[in-house]
Amino acid sequence: MSTIRGLTPRERQHREERRSAAAGLFDQGVPQAGIARRLDVTRQPVHHWHRLWQNGGRTGLASTGPPGARPYLTEEQIEGR
Repeated sequence: MSTIRGLTPRERQHREERRSAAAGLFDQGVPQAGIARRLDVTRQPVHHWHRLWQNGGRTGLASTGPPGARPYLTEEQIEGR
């Protein structure tokens, strides 16, 4: 399983599920501190998710892929080193 850019697909899925759960709690009017406790995260990411949710709803919380710049090399080039 490739982890060249950080997270495994399973870890990305887990994060996506957590953001989706946060969106449901935002919809219900749960305070950010309560969401942080329920999802076992700090308040900082919840605050960030809330801003994204306010600007774009659930689609605003969708994963945009791995962070950072796109690699210049392909996975085959990296593996061939």
